[in-house]
Amino acid sequence: MENATLHAFNRLAFGPRPGDLELEGQQLEEQVEAQLHPSGIDDQAVEEELSGLDALNLSGLELIRKYPERRDQRIGLEQLTHAKLIRALKSERQLNEVMVDFWYNHFNVFAGKGACRVLVPSYEREAIR
Repeated sequence: MENATLHAFNRLAFGPRPGDLELEGQQLEEQVEAQLHPSGIDDQAVEEELSGLDALNLSGLELIRKYPERRDQRIGLEQLTHAKLIRALKSERQLNEVMVDFWYNHFNVFAGKGACRVLVPSYEREAIR
């Protein structure tokens, strides 16, 4: 059963976390079913950790106004990268994060191109997430 459990967590998450490989049978099925409905999974701890990353909630225009200097406009991209790592490591909504990562990669926008560096956080939030 461990191979099936390992396979499930490698597909539905960013790999197993401590305690995941001990899940078997019904517990594993319940975990998979829960992942299919991410809005029902409490992820408040991650949301609280992300609350300090203000660029995640600003529009591109708001980011430009807040960081008018070109050298500061990378802050949004840096915060988005930080948020992606936090979510991949700590989110209880692992399948949702795997799917966000998949679609973000599939519809990738080059962040180094002009205004894209400012627009990427709102693009990820509004178009992908």
